[in-house]
Amino acid sequence: MEGKKTDHADDNQRKDTENSMVVKQDLKLKIPRPPNAFMLYANEHRKIMAQQYPADSNKEISKKLGKTWKQLDLKKKAVYFEKANTISEEHKRKYPGN
Repeated sequence: MEGKKTDHADDNQRKDTENSMVVKQDLKLKIPRPPNAFMLYANEHRKIMAQQYPADSNKEISKKLGKTWKQLDLKKKAVYFEKANTISEEHKRKYPGN
């Protein structure tokens, strides 16, 4: 009986290895989208906000980032939109047709 458990465990391990290889291959082929203006803002401010609110979950930090983004002055937002456009243009040059 235990021999079968071992064989079954070996089969599961082999399947897991094969599945992880497929996932890794898929990840290599997928081209990530360039970040938008909000994502650039959030990435820049997430660590600071997490330090200000250490008890908050990542979900709560994300909500706060969204709220501060909505309240952000248009001139300050423009900086992030310019960065996003620059990154998007670089992405288009790097991955034409995608």
